[in-house]
Amino acid sequence: MSLWALLFVTGCGGGGGGISTNYPQQPSTIPFLSVARIGDDEIGNQNGVAQVQADYAIENGFQGQNVTIGILDTGIDSTHSELQGKVTDGGDWAYGGSGLIDHNGHGTHIAGIIAAKQDGSGIVGVAPKASLKSYKLFNADGRASQYGFHHALQQVVNDAQKSNVSVLNNSWSNSDSMEQIFNKGVSASVRNELPAWKQAVKNGKVIVFAAGNNVRNQPSIHSGLPAHDPNLTKGWLAVVAVDSNQQETIYSNRCGLAADWCLAAPGGGDYPAANGIISTRVGGHFTRMSGTSMAAPHVSGGIATVMSAFPTLSAQTAAARLLGSASYDGLRTLSGCTLERCGLDKMRDIFGRGKMN
Repeated sequence: MSLWALLFVTGCGGGGGGISTNYPQQPSTIPFLSVARIGDDEIGNQNGVAQVQADYAIENGFQGQNVTIGILDTGIDSTHSELQGKVTDGGDWAYGGSGLIDHNGHGTHIAGIIAAKQDGSGIVGVAPKASLKSYKLFNADGRASQYGFHHALQQVVNDAQKSNVSVLNNSWSNSDSMEQIFNKGVSASVRNELPAWKQAVKNGKVIVFAAGNNVRNQPSIHSGLPAHDPNLTKGWLAVVAVDSNQQETIYSNRCGLAADWCLAAPGGGDYPAANGIISTRVGGHFTRMSGTSMAAPHVSGGIATVMSAFPTLSAQTAAARLLGSASYDGLRTLSGCTLERCGLDKMRDIFGRGKMN
């Protein structure tokens, strides 16, 4: 049985994807996520914010207000001071409980990157006034069984339409590469998901997918789905990770054949405990994590920021603006390539349209 899995670089415990309604409702600690020390600089503590120049947008009042982002993940700890009052429950398909409880920590970290409050302490998100909706699809091990997953996804998409959710952030994938689309086609499990994804894009949503942490020249099959169905392209973004020095990370997949709808964004360095992205941790603290999981919410928050700056724009038009304004300025590959040294084709293969700005 294949399993969808979250995109961890830090790692997590083993286990299957079964539903357990008896699972403890609020773990006091997340063992593999240490507490990060933070300073007094709220914006500087999460350096990805300045890296994509969201600090400028925040200071000028463009903070994602009146935009709701759905997070398809492990739930969100809505009691965290940075997230209180910002998150509504979209449902729990892991334990049949609440999407406002996070048994793992991954979803809470994603939520803080997008929308941690500007409250003078801790960190601030890319779009601190955006609203969040938590769709809990993954259990404490970061996994969800493929069986019935497409039914859960369809319910998420239906709710997103009723709730006026503009963006669906997906910091997860399965192990298949985008190349499979051209070699064998999409698997039955992914094919079962397609009606929901098509409906979401037709309804004007933007689907943001982390490209995966498999050190490949091609992103995950989910990131590349517009190659299977071009109608998805207008509402699809894949995201690869760069570190704080604008360099390609060791762990990130590349944009490859998804370059036309792919962006680079901060995902944290190659040693998460030392240089991962700082964000919210279950229990009211902060922690560091690295991965394309962390890069994707920078882009989701970026869409909300653009929509708050230009209120007449649709989510898909805002996403197109991000693609159009991205650049290769300062980007460097692991081998030292820059746009000037190696040319456009090389940079597109790795970074797609460039780094989100």
